Amino acid sequence: MNNYVIKKHTWLFLLAFLFIPSIMPSCAFPFSKSDKTGHVSLNMWHHYLGEQKIVFDKYIEEFNKTVGLEKNIAIKAYSMDNSGDIHNKIIQSANGEPGAPDMPDMATVYPGTAYTLYGMGKVVSVEKYMDTSKTAKYVDSFLEEGRLTSDSGIIIFPIAKSTELLYVNNTVYMKFLQEHNEKNPPNRLDESMLNTFEGILKTAEAYYDWTDAKTPDTANDGTALFGFDAASNFAVVGCRQLSNDFFSTNGRSGTINLGSPAFSKLWDYYHIPMARGYFGAYSYYRSEDVQTGDLVMFAGSTAGAKFFPKTITYKDNTKLDIDLKVLPYPVFENGRKTSVQQGAGVAIMKSTQEKEKASAIFLEWFTDPRRNTEFVLKTGYLPVTKEAIDSILPEELEKLKNYPEYTNVLKVIKQALEMMKTYELYTYKPFENSDEMRFAFEDKFLSAAKASRSDFLKDYEATKNLDTAFKNIARKDKYERFIGEVRNEILKTD
Repeated sequence: MNNYVIKKHTWLFLLAFLFIPSIMPSCAFPFSKSDKTGHVSLNMWHHYLGEQKIVFDKYIEEFNKTVGLEKNIAIKAYSMDNSGDIHNKIIQSANGEPGAPDMPDMATVYPGTAYTLYGMGKVVSVEKYMDTSKTAKYVDSFLEEGRLTSDSGIIIFPIAKSTELLYVNNTVYMKFLQEHNEKNPPNRLDESMLNTFEGILKTAEAYYDWTDAKTPDTANDGTALFGFDAASNFAVVGCRQLSNDFFSTNGRSGTINLGSPAFSKLWDYYHIPMARGYFGAYSYYRSEDVQTGDLVMFAGSTAGAKFFPKTITYKDNTKLDIDLKVLPYPVFENGRKTSVQQGAGVAIMKSTQEKEKASAIFLEWFTDPRRNTEFVLKTGYLPVTKEAIDSILPEELEKLKNYPEYTNVLKVIKQALEMMKTYELYTYKPFENSDEMRFAFEDKFLSAAKASRSDFLKDYEATKNLDTAFKNIARKDKYERFIGEVRNEILKTD
């Protein structure tokens, strides 16, 4: 899914490194090297898992039996645990470390990984094998993300992209909205408030009070409404919405722009509601928090469409069937409409001209507008060509509207297409250690909020006074300490 998982799964590298021989290919070769002369065999690493892996495997098999067979190309695809697993293994391979696997010929990567490989001279631009008549067919911003520097060419080739939007458990949300508005006519809430971060916070405060009132014998035990699947995406996009930059850069180097006026606003918006219990982050993904009833809505990737639950299972084992409503990514009041642009693309590793050209042939085949549209309709991503976005995808969405198994994916893709008309899909240019800095920020951002949540509960238990507990978590020195800790972590990445 999105690239913030790299940090969360770094520890998996140690296990994977010890058990590299156990990695099994997604698809077998349709023939061996001895079957035909001039045969080109390619190894590809990708991060697709579950249903997405099954779908991707079928396309690899189809290529091997058709165009691959015709052109003497066969691909053996290996599914890794996640994009972080790919990052760790491929950097180990590029460094030639003992016991590391051989470099793949292609791999799905995010900009941080690709930038490192580019600096090591390990990747090639796809423009070496695709002229402008071919690249002009792709969405400009998707190609631009793959241009890591002004002179690198397209190092990351887009095969499927994603953005973030607002996932809502509409069943619980509408029940809350109706009951709240009936009891509080002067303070009515409405769905339009979910378009802004400020409106979501106001709704979250009311929801906490509504759930708290369900247990009158226990004070201050309300439930959180909202969460972020990737807190660092919120920080990067939030800065952009507020006309600031998360990073300040200078050529190949850069740092987090901690002096930006936006950071104080982002801190207050994230830290205080998390500490107060209005927002939450409990499981690995926020869709899991919705499934357990711990959250009602979250900002998350379009690629997670198939993972949104259809049923809640509460702690007492009662169940509730729910419906998904999908809304645009929230925007700060008076901020520019911006959401993240993400999704791993494919990098071609520097090897032989035959292998590099064969890799480009596969990428062009896989991103054929109709084929690419079929893939995204099964996975929740967005296609990468202009033709697919403008005409083929809308046609296919209309055909599938009566198929229940596609309901959630269609809702997500339709909303994403609407957002693309008025939103900027934003991604920053990577630089040396940009990923490490971002993950250091995210770790401190989340851990500070969780620590303050614990402090808030302790203070309230000791004083039984919400005002006192609130003042303690809102102290200015907490923010200053956070900024200092992030600066120290940034220094460790240099």
